[in-house]
Amino acid sequence: MRPKILHILNRFDPGGMEKGVVKVISALAEEFSFSICCLERSGSCECLLPPGVAVWQLRRCPGKNLSLPIRLSRILWRERPAVIHSHSLGSLLYACAASIGLPAALIAGEHGDLYTLKPAKKYAFIRRCLAWRVARFQTVSEAMREDLARLSGISLRRITAIPNGVDTTRFRPAQRRACRSRLGLPVDGSVIGVAGRLTSLKRFDTVVRALPALQKPGQRVSLAVAGDGEERDRLERAAQEANCADRVFFLGHQERMENVFPCFDLLVHPSVSEGMSNVLLEAMACGVPVVASDIPANREVVVDGKTGALCRLPEEMVGVCRRLLDDRQRLAEMSTAAAAEVRARFPLAAMVAGYRLLYRSVIGRALCSGARKEGAPR
Repeated sequence: MRPKILHILNRFDPGGMEKGVVKVISALAEEFSFSICCLERSGSCECLLPPGVAVWQLRRCPGKNLSLPIRLSRILWRERPAVIHSHSLGSLLYACAASIGLPAALIAGEHGDLYTLKPAKKYAFIRRCLAWRVARFQTVSEAMREDLARLSGISLRRITAIPNGVDTTRFRPAQRRACRSRLGLPVDGSVIGVAGRLTSLKRFDTVVRALPALQKPGQRVSLAVAGDGEERDRLERAAQEANCADRVFFLGHQERMENVFPCFDLLVHPSVSEGMSNVLLEAMACGVPVVASDIPANREVVVDGKTGALCRLPEEMVGVCRRLLDDRQRLAEMSTAAAAEVRARFPLAAMVAGYRLLYRSVIGRALCSGARKEGAPR
């Protein structure tokens, strides 16, 4: 009988973390049984799951949800997982409360909220208080692993970093003009792109406002925005205010991003914080150099000056983009290097192997611990 892994998420809408869960489940479905519990609701990522994966929805409401741990506990006792894998501090908190008495190993996955939840000291204290129940903390980058230890006082020995991986048979260079034509983008001129959930943390508005500064006589530069979210209306207004709305193309959510990234000459990603950006990895796998914010996780992905450029301030990105668009030879060299970097360092197989080892190790330790308890003198 396959050991069961139950993932706890807030929602199952399209996003880097959610699609990472889909990748792991799809790759390991023959070795483990999987279920998903969404504290709020499911989403379109559910249709990407292999058959047989149960998806529960608790429909959490804003404010206090005193009944939520009880409802989650009923699901956990019904599912009887060997491993509970939470994917945010909130889901970890509910998992700890709901799994009391359940012989399941708990993995605390850390993603972006390590950097976004404020005040940081308060949430570091909460993590330390919950650490007794956690078999293993897991991050998606080595930088986040070190930051989690530093901010929360949790030993590095208890934290496993598993970098995100890319299916390079799916994300690979393709014919640019053909891809642009299919999406209704200008086939001539330069197209820079931004991609991801449209939130204020991504700072995509700085790219929209910078677009007029990238124009020069005889060279038209357009911007493609792939993604959806609460910031879309604000980004559309920014394009109007900057008098560049005719050069900004809102593509909405795109399920097949391997058909979108090859349209770009450059990907610009000025995000405030990241765990490890799937957008950067997938764009690079398609041969797209990236200009990204100089934050720790991005330094693990982008080789500055070789596969793209890292900038401390969004304002610096304008000059960098301009120089790269003017130097087609260097842009082509970066394109080749970016695709090769992802193939060498971030293959999907390595990510899957990391989660396989993580699950097997915590299950093995839980079995050993249970055997010791049963053999103890009464």
